[in-house]
Amino acid sequence: MNRFIIDMDPGTDDALALIIALNSINLDLIGVTTVGGNARLLHTTRNAVSLLTFLGAQDVPVAMGASSPIYGSFTYAYHFHGTNGLGLQLPNPSTKTVQTKAVDFMVEAAKGVASPIKIVALGPLTNIAMAIEADPYLIDSIEEIIVMGGAVECQGNITEYAEFNIYNDPWAANIVFNSGVPVTLVGLDVTMKVALSEWDLLFTGDGKGQRLARQVLGNWSTMHPGSVYHMHDPLAVLAAIDHSPFSYHAGKVSVVTTGEERGRTIFLQETGPVRVAVDVDVQLALNTISSLLNSDPGS
Repeated sequence: MNRFIIDMDPGTDDALALIIALNSINLDLIGVTTVGGNARLLHTTRNAVSLLTFLGAQDVPVAMGASSPIYGSFTYAYHFHGTNGLGLQLPNPSTKTVQTKAVDFMVEAAKGVASPIKIVALGPLTNIAMAIEADPYLIDSIEEIIVMGGAVECQGNITEYAEFNIYNDPWAANIVFNSGVPVTLVGLDVTMKVALSEWDLLFTGDGKGQRLARQVLGNWSTMHPGSVYHMHDPLAVLAAIDHSPFSYHAGKVSVVTTGEERGRTIFLQETGPVRVAVDVDVQLALNTISSLLNSDPGS
């Protein structure tokens, strides 16, 4: 079983992704690190701890990370995800964050272990870039970074050119993409193809994950009537568990950091460390995600 850290900014789709990660028998979640993005850092951190508590995984440590990108400040998405970034109030968390900050947590987690760790990045890449900069040897201890981000051959979702996570810290994205660590980029090219619309019929059980998924998606639907819900972060976790639903091209990715095209991901298909998801078996992906959301092994 692979050892994973999830770097996240919860976020409604982060909540669904976390359910999937905890329900997978192929993923050993050794920690969560938080970053600003969908909401302010205090909100994303509280959301992460509250979600883990609700799901019965309060033993998973949570380390607080960056409240701003390498330069400037984050653009938040409360209008999309709702008040506090989730649009719902969870019970008070039973645990607190660890004292270790996210960068140090990543570095320490990778030291002294027999096998490299994997990182699933569901928000801006600030924490991961800062960890790589802080300890250059870290790159030898990371087997893969699975990134939800980018828009290679499609339109962005925050500007015409850029996907939200990459736009929020394009400087960090360039550091990660050029670090030499194998990166799997799961961006809008595939996530915009995988959406849910009839979730009332999907989650019929009474497990913790099912109840949470119904509540998250129900509240979101009230905010956005008639809209479908794209499975951005859940697809990134799915790629960490099973690559079979995806088609990839390998190459190099660079990111525009300034101007009108800030956050644009430019892909050069050749030999390179970045594997970009260019297509997805939609039905297989939805079936696998649905199965994982409904499995609730700990309920």
